[in-house]
Amino acid sequence: MNGYGSTRGIAIVNVIAALLSASSFLVYPAAATESQLIRNGDFERPAVGGYDYRLVDESNQFLLEGWNLIAPRVGVKVYGTTFSRNQYQALGLNGDDKSGIAQSFYPGRLHSKVTITWRHAQNPYQYEGCPTAPTQSYDASVKDTTGRIVASDVYEPVGGPGNWAAAKALTFDVTDNHYTLTYASRTNGVCGAVVTDVIVDEYHP
Repeated sequence: MNGYGSTRGIAIVNVIAALLSASSFLVYPAAATESQLIRNGDFERPAVGGYDYRLVDESNQFLLEGWNLIAPRVGVKVYGTTFSRNQYQALGLNGDDKSGIAQSFYPGRLHSKVTITWRHAQNPYQYEGCPTAPTQSYDASVKDTTGRIVASDVYEPVGGPGNWAAAKALTFDVTDNHYTLTYASRTNGVCGAVVTDVIVDEYHP
């Protein structure tokens, strides 16, 4: 073999080696994500402004963008950032008594996985004695179009008002075209748990 052929062969080997080495540093994309599938998850609407809270009941539930009241529809309270002690507004699941909210959402692909996260805390409204009120528990659940529950759990925030914590996430595999997320208070009276920062993410390969 002449010198040119030998040199060319060595060059090709070096190029291949360089490509193989570079491939070890490639960053492969993670599973695709569709976010956010829920509307008004931080309860910015209605805006509370300088008020302590805003009561949303059957007469004005259209103000609570994206969400519907659930039976007995006695109202929920939207707290401003000062009273929620949080960067977001927050929703108290009790109005005049225990109540709750629901919203439907539409995943983009069958057999993907949906994860729902949010934060919760004890009710901050001191003028109604809520910071020292007993258990403030609630249900979170997801139903498909047949009414079958595909994910659910019972929650009870602790640590006092302003102690915002991540609630245990709800996760399920998508087998239907839409689902309904519901938060329902289990506590009688006016002092229900508060929730905010609701995020519904869909993951698929």
